[in-house]
Amino acid sequence: MNTELVSSLLKNRWRKYFIVFCLFTGIGLMFSVRHLFPVILDLIAYKMRHEGEFVMPPELISAQAEKIEAPEFTYYFPLVSQKEEPPVQVTEKVPQSQVQVATVVENNFISIDFQDGAAPITIVVDTNKSQNSVENPIKIKFLPGDHCIFGDGHGCVSEFSSSAGNKIVFVSVHSGMGGEADALRDLFEGTGINRALYNKDEVLHNLKTLKDSEIRIKQGDQKITGLALQAVARISPEYYSTYTALPAQEALDFAIQHLSLDPELFKQDLLIIETCGWRLPDEPEVDGLTDTSSSVYLGFVQFVGD
Repeated sequence: MNTELVSSLLKNRWRKYFIVFCLFTGIGLMFSVRHLFPVILDLIAYKMRHEGEFVMPPELISAQAEKIEAPEFTYYFPLVSQKEEPPVQVTEKVPQSQVQVATVVENNFISIDFQDGAAPITIVVDTNKSQNSVENPIKIKFLPGDHCIFGDGHGCVSEFSSSAGNKIVFVSVHSGMGGEADALRDLFEGTGINRALYNKDEVLHNLKTLKDSEIRIKQGDQKITGLALQAVARISPEYYSTYTALPAQEALDFAIQHLSLDPELFKQDLLIIETCGWRLPDEPEVDGLTDTSSSVYLGFVQFVGD
C-alpha cells in the first residue's frame, strides 16, 4: 500500500519535486561559485602539503631554484621574490644560513617584536562599518620572519627608514586558501571563480570606506591600540611585475610615485601591510601573471593615540 502511494505521488507530482530539487541545487551551485570553487585547488594543495604529498607547480619550483642559486632574495609571495637590502657593518664572513637581514631602524614606533623567531603576532582590522565580509573584525595571524613560504604561517617583515627619514615596519603576508591575510583580501575584492568578485569601481569604493578603521596588534600579553588604517592602495596588474621585483624600500618608493597617495601620509612612522590580490572581472589577462596573483594591496597604518 505504501509503495503504491509513493508511486502515485511521484507520478502525479514529479514536476513539483523536480522544481524543488533544481531550486536547492541552484542555490548550492551559487554558493560554490561565490565561495567554494575558487579555492578548491588551494584546499587540495593545502591538504596534500600537510600529508607530505604536495608537488610544487613548475612556477614555484623555478622560484625555489632562484632562492637556492641566489640566496640574496627574500620570498614575499608564493611565486614572487624580492631582493633584500645588503647587510651593513658586517665584520666577518659567516655561513649564509646565519646571515640576518640588516635593519636601519633601532626602535619600533610600536612596542611589538617583529624580529625573526619572535612570538606570533595578530593584527586585528576592525572596520566599524558594514563591509562585504563574513568575518569582522579581520584577524591576520603570523610568525614574523625573514622568509615566508606559503603555508608555513610566517609573514615577511622588513624594517627601514623611508626617504623622508620616518620609520617603516613593512609586513608581507600571504593571501589565498590557508593564507594569513586571505580574509583581508576577500574584504577588499571578494572571491569569484579563480578571480576577484568585484570590479575595479567596487574595489576602489571598498578601499576608500576602510579609511580610519581601527587596528589592534597582539603579541603574547602585549596589546597595542590607538592605531588606524589611513589608506589602502592597490598595485594593478600592469605594475605588478615591476613592483614585486624591487626590494621593500624601493617598492614603497615606486608605489608612492605611481599611485595617488597623500604625501602627508609619509611624514610619519608607518606600519604597512602587504598582500597579494586577484585579477578583477573587468581586467584583461596579463602575460606571465596568474588570475590569483595579479595585484598587490598595501594597507597604511599609523598611530593616532588612544
